[in-house]
Amino acid sequence: MITHFPNGILFETAGRKVKQTNREFCNLFNIQSPPEALSGTDCRQAAEQVKHLFVDEDGFIQRIEEIIADQQLVLNEELPLLDGRTFARDYVPIQVDGNGVEHLWHYRDISGRKQAEDALQESETNYRRLVKNAPVGIVTADTHGRITSTNPVLLALLGSPSAEATKAINVLTYPPMVKIGVSNAIRRCLTGETLVIEYPYVTAWGKDIFARLHLTPIPDEAGQISGILGIIEDITERRQAEDSLRESNRQLAETLAELQETQKKMIRQERMAAVGQLVAGIAHDFNNILAGILGYAELIQFSPDMPATLRPDLEKIIVSGERAAHLVRQLLDFSRKSIRHPKQLDLSAFAKKTVKFLEHTLPENIRINLNSPPGNTLIEADPAQLQQLITNLVANAEDAMPGGGELEIGVSPPKAANAVVCLGCGRTISGNWVQLTVSDTGQGIPPDVLPHILEPFFTTREIGRGSGLGLAQASGIVGQNLGHLTVHSKPGQGTTVAVYLPPVAAEEMARDEAAKPKLLQPARGNGKTVLLVEDDPTVREVNQTMLERLNYRTFVAANGREALALYTAHKDEIDMLLSDMAMPDMDGVTLYHHLKAQNPEIKMVIMSGYPLEEEGAQLLEQGIAAWVEKPLSVSALSQIVSKVLSAKKGRWG
Repeated sequence: MITHFPNGILFETAGRKVKQTNREFCNLFNIQSPPEALSGTDCRQAAEQVKHLFVDEDGFIQRIEEIIADQQLVLNEELPLLDGRTFARDYVPIQVDGNGVEHLWHYRDISGRKQAEDALQESETNYRRLVKNAPVGIVTADTHGRITSTNPVLLALLGSPSAEATKAINVLTYPPMVKIGVSNAIRRCLTGETLVIEYPYVTAWGKDIFARLHLTPIPDEAGQISGILGIIEDITERRQAEDSLRESNRQLAETLAELQETQKKMIRQERMAAVGQLVAGIAHDFNNILAGILGYAELIQFSPDMPATLRPDLEKIIVSGERAAHLVRQLLDFSRKSIRHPKQLDLSAFAKKTVKFLEHTLPENIRINLNSPPGNTLIEADPAQLQQLITNLVANAEDAMPGGGELEIGVSPPKAANAVVCLGCGRTISGNWVQLTVSDTGQGIPPDVLPHILEPFFTTREIGRGSGLGLAQASGIVGQNLGHLTVHSKPGQGTTVAVYLPPVAAEEMARDEAAKPKLLQPARGNGKTVLLVEDDPTVREVNQTMLERLNYRTFVAANGREALALYTAHKDEIDMLLSDMAMPDMDGVTLYHHLKAQNPEIKMVIMSGYPLEEEGAQLLEQGIAAWVEKPLSVSALSQIVSKVLSAKKGRWG
């Protein structure tokens, strides 16, 4: 059996003579003599002749003597050679009946494996250490399946009480071995095949293990197969490590996919935030331009000298300006910087009125219905924004059904969101929400288009049909109202857009309505003096003209420092200030605090193109009379100034 073994084998008698070796052993140690010539030679002398090959010559000899003296199993002992190679050595003591202990040495060149091992991860190194130290059993059997020899490691691995009990097993007919296919593998080995199999086995301890069995045919002197040699390893830990590695790889793949998806969402959110900031800046500047156009158009319209023939043209200018103002509101809604006028309302009632209106505007081939089960659907939202939100969603649904279909608007009382993800902010929606849904039976949205539908100016319509701001504005409105938005769609199966809005307790409705200030009717100034502070020349000029047409005296300043100087010089004449919020060098709030130091009773109104939200409430607490939305019409300006001079605080416009 040793002759054909793939690695170097040295079988040593109890008297330390070479009993048998093989050609691979001679090749490993550069021995020119044939293996047969070594039979009967003294093993100690042979060791002395080859020790020069090893890095530690004396250690090589000393270790052999230690192993012989201990007569204990040795596995995977590594021996570095001077030429850079590395051998692995196994030693198995074999008890021979009546003849003491013989010694089986197993040498193999593991240089290639060592080079590969150096490149493995630390975890793989730990795994090799486990394999290296695992127990190995050795067994031989004849052609009839009778076990002829064993070693103590085999007995321990199988849990056998003795060698005799083990030898009572016939490896070709023992039912457990037949059942798991080991007997069939042994039959193949007896035909001359060398093979390795792995199989589960239940030891005498009742513990499930996995075993690896190396089977090699043993030839007799005539070259005929006389039995088999089996080397058995317990690879349970390795199999467990492989399973753990596969599970770790699976978890790693899932985590990586989640990280990649999170990265995509973060990049999209950063891009949307950058676009929103840019859009808000453009909208703010455009608002100032529109303030001049609409303001002067309104002043001309109210002028008694206005020729009747020009009024239709002037009205067209105003209509065009208002259309442009609507586009600005869309941009500000998207950037979430539009000024809101929230109030508490019943979403079911609001949706019912909206559906009645839409029934008269949608094509006849589109059927619309409302699904609104009973329950509390009170929310706090800007009615104009909410109307715009539903209108935009319905418009997209209409476009998705060019051949007609069904459109359903649904309103649900507060219920759990079932951990869905908001398409707008990318966060998981949790908690209870009042839900508004718009569903259609249209063409659906392709998967590659769905992630982009909330981007501003993104549209799949042909040129000239829509600006691509509808869903972007809808998302901005939802975000401003502290809500979330999801879209479920499949090509050819329609689309459902779900809006999640925070519910409001019913008892808060009356209190909220009572807290809102009532707008006054337009009033004339009666010669009161207003200090107007505005950095934009056009807006400053049109607001000054409006004030003077309303019979107010004015002082004007282009910035905070000019305003401070004017107020210091004319504070006994100035009744109130009307100031822009965002100005270079000194903003409106800083200006207010400087003026309040001179006159604690100063009356001041802040104008802003952006919503101040919590900051607006803080301004009122600090003493600011009111904050208003730009641009201002003549009637709105008249009401605002009149209120402040009447000593009423609040938020108007």
